[in-house]
Order: sequence, then structure tokens, then C-alpha cells
Amino acid sequence: MGTFSGLLGGASTGQIAQSTPQELVALLDELTRLDQTEQTRCGIDFGVCHGTANWIRRRLGRGQMYGYRLDDNPAAKVGAAYGGHDFLVVDDRWLVDWWGVHWSGDTDWLVLDLTQQMRLAERLYGPRTRWKAAR
Repeated sequence: MGTFSGLLGGASTGQIAQSTPQELVALLDELTRLDQTEQTRCGIDFGVCHGTANWIRRRLGRGQMYGYRLDDNPAAKVGAAYGGHDFLVVDDRWLVDWWGVHWSGDTDWLVLDLTQQMRLAERLYGPRTRWKAAR
């Protein structure tokens, strides 16, 4: 595992899986460095998990958005205070959650490798069977 540092609202650090693709790390760095004016210009609502996940998906050009309502996934910790959560899975392997680290603070993990860290992912996001494809 590695660490990632960004500059949105002061120094922020998140953990990334050791083998995270460099293009994904660079994109997360770009996202973190956008100030509020640039966020608005890009059409990103950083206070909404769906918005940040969708921005990453569009910029990366791939990935599947997933989400859950807490009523349907009571074991989930990320997004619990908001009643649910959306996040991105890239290449059916990398769970990417900028919002969970930089906005809600519910997790320290920007990127989880689902081939190596599924137990941790399910402790944070509830059972994968409860994740629903989102648009």
C-alpha cells in the first residue's frame, strides 16, 4: 500500500493499493488539486459522492459506478451519515472513492484493490452483493 497527498482544503492524505495504475493516481492528484472555482467550472459538486465518482469515470474513460442506500446495506460504514453512497470500480478491480476520504472522512482509502482487499472493502462498503450499479 502507498499513500497519496493532495491539497484540497489543506493537506489531505489517503491510502492507495500498492499496484494502483499510475494513470489513476495522476487523475486523483488532479482532482484533489482543483480549487472550488475550478470544481464549479468543471461541473463537479464535490459535496456529492456521485459527482466525484462520475467525474473520475468520465476523465478516465472507463469504470462502473456502484452505490447503495443504507436501508438496503446497513453494514456499510462509508456514507452512513448521508443515508447511502456512490463510488467507482475501475476494471472490476479498483474501488475508487475520493469523496469518502476528502469529503466525508469515512475512510482513509482512496483506492482499494478488490483482488487483494475485498474483506476491507466489504467492512467499509458492506457486502458486494448489496452494491447496485449506478449511472
